[in-house]
Amino acid sequence: MKEKRNVQKLYEQMSILTAPSEKLILGLLNGALAALDEAKTAIARKEWALQNESLQKAQDCLLQLIMFFNTAEEEGRRLIALYDFLNRKLIRANMDNDSQLLEEVAVFLHRQKEDWQTALNNRRKRYTGNQA
Repeated sequence: MKEKRNVQKLYEQMSILTAPSEKLILGLLNGALAALDEAKTAIARKEWALQNESLQKAQDCLLQLIMFFNTAEEEGRRLIALYDFLNRKLIRANMDNDSQLLEEVAVFLHRQKEDWQTALNNRRKRYTGNQA
């Protein structure tokens, strides 16, 4: 049984290492959105420890996303500044227990997710001819 888990863990690691950047970005966006949902629920229930933990997960996802942007180009620098701004909103939301700020960040991240999903689909079409 332990050997099967080791093989599965190795497979998951290789999947991450060989995944296209668009797919990794989608995973981070999904992780951030899930953490934001959890944080909103925690705020409503006044579960401050869970709120803090969830928002730290969301912040970690945002900070990891920044690594994908090219600082040599203006667009990359703008995206980094934008994600830094969103990160600061999450810090403020955590300090103020403000679910409205979380919603603002979530709306933006949902749009980003749609854009990256479109990019991934276009890449698949271009290189493989597949529609999925």
